[in-house]
Amino acid sequence: MNLLSPTVPFLAQLIKTGTRFAQTTEEHKEVIIVNCLSLTTASLLLIIGAIFALLLPSAWIALPVGLECAGFLSIMLINRAGKLKTAKLSMYILQCICATHFGILLGPVIEIQLLIVFLIMASYLITKNKIQRRIFLGVSIAMLIITEVNFYYDLVPAIPLNRDTSFLLRWLSIAGILMLILEVISFYDQKNSAHQEALKKSGESKSLFVKQISHEIRTPLNGIYGIAQLLQEDVARYPELVRLRHYVQDLMYACTDAKAIVNNVLDLAEIENGKMHNLHHTAFALRPWLDQVTGIHQYAAAARKVSIQVEADPLLPPAIIGDELKLRQILNNLLSNAIKFTRPGTTVLVKATRHHQKWLLSVTDAGAGIAEEQRENIFEPFVKTTDRYVESTGLGLHITKQLTSLLGGEITLFSKPRHGSTFQVMLPLMTGEMPAIKKADDPLLNLQGYKALIIEDNLMSQKILANLLKGMGADTAVADDGAEGLITAGAWRPDIIFVDAHMPVMTGPVTIQELRRQPCFEKTLIIAVTADGFTGDGQTMIRAGADELIPKPIAFTDIRTLLRKHLVTRPVMHQG
Repeated sequence: MNLLSPTVPFLAQLIKTGTRFAQTTEEHKEVIIVNCLSLTTASLLLIIGAIFALLLPSAWIALPVGLECAGFLSIMLINRAGKLKTAKLSMYILQCICATHFGILLGPVIEIQLLIVFLIMASYLITKNKIQRRIFLGVSIAMLIITEVNFYYDLVPAIPLNRDTSFLLRWLSIAGILMLILEVISFYDQKNSAHQEALKKSGESKSLFVKQISHEIRTPLNGIYGIAQLLQEDVARYPELVRLRHYVQDLMYACTDAKAIVNNVLDLAEIENGKMHNLHHTAFALRPWLDQVTGIHQYAAAARKVSIQVEADPLLPPAIIGDELKLRQILNNLLSNAIKFTRPGTTVLVKATRHHQKWLLSVTDAGAGIAEEQRENIFEPFVKTTDRYVESTGLGLHITKQLTSLLGGEITLFSKPRHGSTFQVMLPLMTGEMPAIKKADDPLLNLQGYKALIIEDNLMSQKILANLLKGMGADTAVADDGAEGLITAGAWRPDIIFVDAHMPVMTGPVTIQELRRQPCFEKTLIIAVTADGFTGDGQTMIRAGADELIPKPIAFTDIRTLLRKHLVTRPVMHQG
């Protein structure tokens, strides 16, 4: 239900202001959304802005808040005059002005990352017009740049705040932004409900919906994640950018978290459709594996002033046999929860112990614990509980339980209110031979002399991948679709070809098949790139002839690992 649900006749009429000028049902809905977001923002400004003004008696707070509130209320008048496009643009620009205003004056107190999420979601919600979306995104990017430049150079000093005031204002701003995000999500739910109903008769309805949403999310997330990785490498390379390190680390953590949430949603869909049943058992060294997985979470733990302690029972064999990927998902979910909800200044304990012919993997936190009445449903999907322990999507623990069952194990919760919680996974113990530990590869990969072609219809993905490959010394070329890619490949003879799955004119699988039909590309390294989340979708690219498959968002380390793996045995194929 919307935050401004039209239960009062006056509000119902106010929200429908301007809908008589709408030419289509979609435009009618967009007008209502614009009016609702404007009214919600005006209400939040009136309430939260008043509190800000009381705590910070400054003309730079009170007067602009009043003007911004009046501006949002005037959006209905613009719609009433029939200027629907102007109303959309005005509402979006006002949102960016508010974000810039508070971002500059209050600095880090305002959660600018959440505002960017809201603005991106809103831009895709209020219009389908690509030009309008680009304008909206351009305005939001300009807002972000202005705010970040001000942070970096301190052009307009932020209002000095004491610790208590800063804490209160921060959580007020988070609450306000989350209310806007929740309203946008509620509109997305309403917008997609009719489509979901139409697909209900088919057993693939949920899979299709999740697949579409995954693709739409993964593509822009690939852009954000790629830029974050490029920034991370620049910060490490150039000492003068050291001040940006914490911002880039925060961005990397946010991207990793978002990637994990998307993967959890996809895992749920595959589990419920009975597709996640394949196990890939391999032998792996237990202690290095524990250190590697927990190491990924060290930054998130440090940000919350939490430490991670790892203990491995000496009675356990050095190497065990299991599905390393699914075990990694289990530990990632449990460790992420523990870090998120333990008390600051405490330690999260990760233990691996032996129990007869079983081995136990447990994660213990020092959080508030889980009440007795809530434990029964704690592993259910989308469980709603007042206990803050359950992660926002409500999927992590459910997926962990499903994966544990798939591996022939059991998961148990031990918890006492105010004394923390322990999640213990018991699994069959299968001993393996110690695998050879390879020496870490040199992070610098030299591709001088190699030609790389990127066949990708998304401009942002093109640029990011091209920048990465150029940074390693490769000559690069790009093509916007499969047909153009075939022409470019034939004329340029690349040594490495990246092919996106979904493109206009000619799809990824067809493009790969056509390339493989040509004798000169029989042994060329072809890497498929896909934003599809389900395993079967990627296999279509492999069957078409791709050597490897990389899902979006792309991790640079994955690209380098694959290139090392294949280029060691593949010399430069095409010179000149």
